[in-house]
Amino acid sequence: MLYSRFHCENVGSFPRDIRSSIVNDGICDCCDGTDEWLSPGLCSNECAKEARQTYQSLQKQLADLESALTARDKLVSKASEVIKAKEARREALEAEIPDLQALKNQQEEVKKAAQDLKEEAEKKWFAIRDKNKAREGDDDYDEDLILTDEDLMLDDDEDFPYPEEYKFMSDEEKEMMVDEMEGHDEESLPLP
Repeated sequence: MLYSRFHCENVGSFPRDIRSSIVNDGICDCCDGTDEWLSPGLCSNECAKEARQTYQSLQKQLADLESALTARDKLVSKASEVIKAKEARREALEAEIPDLQALKNQQEEVKKAAQDLKEEAEKKWFAIRDKNKAREGDDDYDEDLILTDEDLMLDDDEDFPYPEEYKFMSDEEKEMMVDEMEGHDEESLPLP
């Protein structure tokens, strides 16, 4: 079903079409008042005022758009700076990878050496423990089975992973140390 349309010229503003059924209904639908032609003077020409309002609205939209574009440009510039800084940081971290990898490998070698020493010490300790257990249950007790500090000493002093003061001392070394300390009075010895 087609409705007839009335065309508003609205000179100075935007032309528009309205339904014919609302023409001459006492309500001004066209800004130039041409839809109420049976009642002259009822509608004044408001097209210039409407055009001014439309122009001001468009000016505000344009200013908002320009402001948004300026803010966007600032954000894009800031984002570029942040991206460059992040890339520089990433490159610096990537440059550290070989050194850190070498340090990791070195630490793993030290850890493996320490584990090997621990295993060797455990083997010696288990052997000593087993020897002592065998001795406790044996009626034929043999003085040669008594373990001394020398039995516990490592074969190679260079492999000893602890400070010198923690090393096992032979009986001769202990006697020499006692002899050295006897030559000093107590006041000359350092306080513990």
